[in-house]
Amino acid sequence: MRGETTTTPTTFDTRMSMKGTKKGSDVDMTMTSVGKRLGACTDQSEQAIAGMKAQGQAELAKVCGEAADKFQYTMFGQGMACEGNRKVLCDKVSGLAPGMMKPAGFRAAVDKPGIDSVRGSFDACASSSPRPDFTAIAKAACGEAVVARDWSFLGIGACDAEVMQQAPSKCVGRDYYTVDKSLVPMCNRYAMLSRGAMSNANAAQGAQTAQPAQAEAQKPDAVKQGLDAVRKLLPF
Repeated sequence: MRGETTTTPTTFDTRMSMKGTKKGSDVDMTMTSVGKRLGACTDQSEQAIAGMKAQGQAELAKVCGEAADKFQYTMFGQGMACEGNRKVLCDKVSGLAPGMMKPAGFRAAVDKPGIDSVRGSFDACASSSPRPDFTAIAKAACGEAVVARDWSFLGIGACDAEVMQQAPSKCVGRDYYTVDKSLVPMCNRYAMLSRGAMSNANAAQGAQTAQPAQAEAQKPDAVKQGLDAVRKLLPF
């Protein structure tokens, strides 16, 4: 067998000859092939793959943008679909932060998504720069609400420290007919917090009285006294 190929930048010419015997018969065969470049390659597979990838990224960016608008911070967690797009959420959080230092801006920001979703979004961006501090922002808004006597704002769940300071003198011992209606959200929040504190106090007291060495009567608990007074309120 013998073969040779001649090529140029645009053509090739191949000739192959074979001689021998097969089952007692002589074999003499020659094959030729020629080729010419007709134009650029028309294969579009790479372009198609790149287009599909770009489309997928665009769809993901849209989904993550909608998630950021709704403060669905869990979608931006480690291993989640929008982990690589966390900047979208953090940019939104950073943009909201200055306005949330005022009660009106804070209330507007948490109205639809809910305070827990907004707080979770701030926490999800704790490592970003600049770092948004939900606790500091809430404290500033709560302080202004106290000065402005915006008691309804204190009841939204971001101002529990201020509620525990302000509510006892304004809520305890007043019934539904004598309490100022603007105080109702704060008083409701105070009642809920007091019940939680009372549950914890009862659990601790039970653990102590279970020990014979400490079986003497417990002193009156200030939280319990406050709760007993709050229970007189309606509808708190």
